[in-house]
Amino acid sequence: MSALRVWRELHAEAREWQRESWEKFCDILPDDLRDLVGTRQGEGRVAVYGNTQVGKTTVMLRLLGIRETDMERVGNVLRGGRGLGRSATAVATEYQRSVDDYWHVDAPEMGHSPGDSLNDDDTEKCLKELRIRMEAGKFDAQARPIIVHIPCGSFEEGSAPMNLLDLPGVGALGEREASWAARIASRYLPLMDLVLLVGRADDLSDFHPETVAQSSGHKAMRYWTSFSDKFGLVLTHVAQSASIQQRIRRHDGPLSVDQLRRHVREEHAGDASVFDFPENARIYPLDLGDSWAKLAERQPDIRAKTENCFKQMIRDLRRDIELAADPDRRSSILLKIKQPLAEKRHALQTEMKEVQTAYHERTTKRRQDIASLACERETLHDHINSLYKPPLQPTRSTVATNTLDTAYNCYDRKSSRNKDEESSLLTYLVKSKQKIREAVNKVQTEAELQSIPCDIIESYETAIMDCLKKIKDEYPGFIRNLFPGSDRNKYKKLADNTVKEAWTQVTHATAKFIEEIDRAEAAKIQNEIAEARFRAVSLEYDVATIEREIQAIETGCEEKVRRLKAEIDYVDQAKNYADKYHAHARQAFCRQVRAQVEAMCAEPNHSVKFLRVMAVLHAIQGFEKLSCPADGGC
Repeated sequence: MSALRVWRELHAEAREWQRESWEKFCDILPDDLRDLVGTRQGEGRVAVYGNTQVGKTTVMLRLLGIRETDMERVGNVLRGGRGLGRSATAVATEYQRSVDDYWHVDAPEMGHSPGDSLNDDDTEKCLKELRIRMEAGKFDAQARPIIVHIPCGSFEEGSAPMNLLDLPGVGALGEREASWAARIASRYLPLMDLVLLVGRADDLSDFHPETVAQSSGHKAMRYWTSFSDKFGLVLTHVAQSASIQQRIRRHDGPLSVDQLRRHVREEHAGDASVFDFPENARIYPLDLGDSWAKLAERQPDIRAKTENCFKQMIRDLRRDIELAADPDRRSSILLKIKQPLAEKRHALQTEMKEVQTAYHERTTKRRQDIASLACERETLHDHINSLYKPPLQPTRSTVATNTLDTAYNCYDRKSSRNKDEESSLLTYLVKSKQKIREAVNKVQTEAELQSIPCDIIESYETAIMDCLKKIKDEYPGFIRNLFPGSDRNKYKKLADNTVKEAWTQVTHATAKFIEEIDRAEAAKIQNEIAEARFRAVSLEYDVATIEREIQAIETGCEEKVRRLKAEIDYVDQAKNYADKYHAHARQAFCRQVRAQVEAMCAEPNHSVKFLRVMAVLHAIQGFEKLSCPADGGC
């Protein structure tokens, strides 16, 4: 046995722990999570997922190795008669190379088997009918992917066989199509060994973790940036950007793959509208198809500096696809998963605490508002009750009436006239007029304060003038002779009657005014009661509104906390499975190393013994490499 053969066998044995631990790990998973880590063995499964009009079909055809001259024809067939700018992929579709120069569609639901040989028109018609069935709800989202075999004559010479799974795009039109696309994506994305997210280099919004999780219908997709081994970012139309072109032109010679990737990172650095590229993210900047051909023709300097770079990027992408099912790669996904899971759990717990703190602050503030409104409501109720009680102090209308009566009664007509003093009746009337005017002015002031029309003074003036005119007409010598002679008592009596008559007219006017005041006072009280009641009802409404707001805040908080707890449980579940995989891997590794050491000790051939030592060291090195974080700490 040659040393090379011995080494190959020993190398395979040294990695046997990976296969064993992988098998045991798959056995402990529940059915709904078993496929999440990919296949147990065999070739890797690779999915292509992205929006419409981003060059997804061109990328797939280039990766499959389709000839440049056949790209347009094959692309038109695969679109199934669907126009540009619309999602062409109806269901999960896997593309493979045909064994002959015919198309073959493996779709039992459509009555097509791999043995049917189809031309371009037949295949396009088949895919069109498939979309019609999907739109009519006659296709099961859980069914296995259909397989489209592309004629082998459409492939380049020497291109390696490759299988790609095309998923309905995130740019689906209509609620039904979008829902269908999400169901398909949530069914197949977790099963893939490698997922290629395809989008334009100048618009990364579709790749935001929350957007991907929502459009794909799978909550685990919000963590895709933490798993660079499982997800690749294919950025198309990269050379169409004017700023990227400026960066390219600053180079003296052709760009390398690393330089182009660095330019793309720098282009989006600090852009708050997109997510941050992880340091170890798989980024594949490309420019293909008609847009690239037109740009290369217009700007040959850009073509000269990037053409080889794009070709190398395609080769790198093909190599990564071929390695999708590599045991080292699969093991590394699970052995390195604990750190991002722990970080994600910490972030979720922090967010949950922030949500609960914000909820407590908002509800406390609103409950304080309710307490303040309750105090105001009690004050209003007390005010309303006080308005219904009789006033302890006399009202202004009562004060005005008493003032008028007092002014009349206090004017003692007998004491105001001195018998020995020669005074005229006119003087008596004038003094009476002054006293009454003083009282009437006070009533008039109350009227003005309450905006009530009052003509008491006018009524009094009219009454006095009427009396004086009457005296003058009946007794012509009244003013000239100042009432001399034996008629003095008669004139005094006449003067008293005149004042009394004038006062009677004033009293009637005042009574009318007081009635208006009483009505105004009552109306004012009723208005105050109505306003107070309205405010009380308004306060009740405000309190009810705030209580509903608090209820909505509580409901929103509970929903957020429930969602965050579910995510934490999901992360804990994934971490638990990762811990179990670590345990299985370590146990399998120790058994494998122990067996190798025992075989090494029993090996009589020194050359083989040396090779066994090297195999053990290689296995240890491989285990440490896979189980250590990217920063080098174990």
